[in-house]
Amino acid sequence: MSAPSIHLPTVSLPDLPEVAELTDRASDAWSVGFDRAHDLAAAAIDRASDLASAAADRIEDLELTDKALGLAGAVIPALRPAPKRSKKPFVLLALVLVVVAGGFWFKRRRAAGNGGSAYPAPVPHSEQAVSAAS
Repeated sequence: MSAPSIHLPTVSLPDLPEVAELTDRASDAWSVGFDRAHDLAAAAIDRASDLASAAADRIEDLELTDKALGLAGAVIPALRPAPKRSKKPFVLLALVLVVVAGGFWFKRRRAAGNGGSAYPAPVPHSEQAVSAAS
């Protein structure tokens, strides 16, 4: 008994252009794209210049430059945000309150103890109290 044979399909690869041809195509695409971007930027700058000069002529014709500058001078300070208050004084006040409260608590705890001892004094037990409890 013989093992069955496996037949793999053949794959044909397409003809690939040479590296020189690929680099030529890439450089052509790059130069065309760069030229178009340059032309677009130049046209946009020309258009913006034309619009700016037309607007300047229009404002000069209406003699509104002084009024516009006065209005801008009044509006710009109003658009600035109000300065924010510093949080430092509130933090310092809270810290002082915590220290004062801690001092009072420590003083009260100390006064409640036996003459400032860290451990309470032992309570003597009498034999009568022990025998009564049992």
